[in-house]
Amino acid sequence: MILVRLIILNLLVYPFVSADSFPYTFQSTGNPVDSIEFKILLKPGKFLRIKNGIEAYRAIVRETAEKMGLAISTKKLKKPKKREIQFYDTSTFELRKHGFLLRHRKEKGAPTSGVSLKFRHSEYNRVKEADLGVAPGYEFKTKFEEDIGAKDGTHTTSVYSRSSTVEIPPLEGSTLQDYIDIFPGLKSLALVPEVLLKKVNGLTVLEKKYKLDSIEFGGDERVGTDLSIWTLQGEDQPLIAEFSFKSKTPDSHTQNIARRFFLTLITKSKTWRQKGLTKTALIYKGRPRTARVPLGAFQELYDY
Repeated sequence: MILVRLIILNLLVYPFVSADSFPYTFQSTGNPVDSIEFKILLKPGKFLRIKNGIEAYRAIVRETAEKMGLAISTKKLKKPKKREIQFYDTSTFELRKHGFLLRHRKEKGAPTSGVSLKFRHSEYNRVKEADLGVAPGYEFKTKFEEDIGAKDGTHTTSVYSRSSTVEIPPLEGSTLQDYIDIFPGLKSLALVPEVLLKKVNGLTVLEKKYKLDSIEFGGDERVGTDLSIWTLQGEDQPLIAEFSFKSKTPDSHTQNIARRFFLTLITKSKTWRQKGLTKTALIYKGRPRTARVPLGAFQELYDY
């Protein structure tokens, strides 16, 4: 019955959609990844009252799923997972220039940080071949993802990323050599090992990640949705928000349904979408000059 339902959805509900509008098909790319994460950046001004903003956007997500005939499991909004996030680089951002990101992410109250070295690029083979090896003696986790973002109302962007993560005590005041000792592949960048790596623009992000509803795109996978809100340490206004969901099923038909839901949601989110930047790019851009403003004027800063 599920298969019949999805076939009908494909043939009857979306006969007007061109193949060019949905360029992504999981199996036909030949590029295996651990998961595909779909992301929509949202205007921070919509979340000045966080709970109200979340519930309002949640209603848009629910309506979109229901109109597509997708099953959605609703949940009561619970307290978010809280994390402290920092990015480290040279003063001239040499790691990022080479495609690498060095991130510290610490759960609230945890004694250690998850230190991740990530390589991102639009070309699959470049990401696959990047040296993200971890030195002996460290326990680590690896991840290979495709990130699908909202470019505009009819198209999306695709970037591949691989990362290796170790759990260690914070590395304050560390040099590049300290990280080469963990991730030996950094040595190939031919940078001065003694160079000091500092927090990018001196910024620390306080992240609140909320678990929202689950959606069935077909098959046996029930996909959870999340909404994350980033605030700079020392600020009381959100910097950026992001809605996301992650799929791990290799079924191409299910992936196409997820893709169509995502593109429809992009259109439905027109007045909510934050254009042009990733969350990380905002940190590299630096603290907004007018971050502290009256509540009534705050949304105007991000209405682009």
